[in-house]
Order: sequence, then C-alpha cells, then structure tokens
Amino acid sequence: GVHPYFINDCLYIYTTNAPLVQGTDRGTLEDNMYHSVSEREAKKLQAELPPDEVVERIADTFKTLSDPTRVRILYLLSQSELCVHDLARILGISQPATSHHLRVLRMLRLVRTRRVGRATYYALDDEHVVQLFNCSYDHVMHDLPPTSAGGAASTGG
Repeated sequence: GVHPYFINDCLYIYTTNAPLVQGTDRGTLEDNMYHSVSEREAKKLQAELPPDEVVERIADTFKTLSDPTRVRILYLLSQSELCVHDLARILGISQPATSHHLRVLRMLRLVRTRRVGRATYYALDDEHVVQLFNCSYDHVMHDLPPTSAGGAASTGG
C-alpha cells in the first residue's frame, strides 16, 4: 500500500511493495520514498524523460548561449542578416573573434550562412532559434526594472 509520511515538513510517499535501497549507509524508509509523487507516477515521469542524446544537445545549446558575445550576436541576427565585418564593427571585437563565435553557433545549427560572391551573410537558422532567443529575452526583461532594459526592444516574440 501507499503510506504518506512527513520528515522535516516534506511529504514522502512510501510504498510497502518497494524494495529497500541496497548498499546505502542509512537504509531507512526515507531512502525509499518520493517527496510528492507515487512510485507509479515517478516511473511514468522517468520513462518520459528525453533520450540522453537529446538532453546533451539541449545542454550544449545552453552552454553555447552562456557566452554574452554569442547572445549579442543572436540578438543582432534576430534583427537583420549581417556579414562578419558588420557584426565585428557593431560589437567592437575583431573579425577573427567574431568568426570564431559564428563557427560555434553554426556547429549547433543556431545560425546559417548565405554566400553572395565573396561575402558570407549570417542569419538565425530557423524559427526555433528565433523563438528560443525571444523567450529567453522576454523572460529576462520581465523581471528587470525599466531602467535596466537599455535601448533594446523585444524582437516581437
């Protein structure tokens, strides 16, 4: 059966048919209980977790976006397709540094290129990247006081 149990103001669910955790130094009921879900609900949630490859790619995307220069690049590309030269000038960094950031963003398919003669123009890869950026931007702007918002407006997401 299922037995609710409180420890330090946390509700645990203990099922009598659950085996005790082996190899723990405590071996108490607390080791074998969930805080707020039944064992069945926990197994269902566990079964619905995305595959490891998907989780790792999502984590890689967020790691890549943890760099402020890359976030600035995504913001600029959400506004307009730009070449490396123009991005570098706007950001005030070297073209090689800009190219490095763009290469990382391309590897994760966050930006795409379009060649015109010798020039390469960059844009956000697809609508998903626009949505990812807009959701992140709106989430941060939601909690900032108006004076912290700066001159940038939402990209319409």
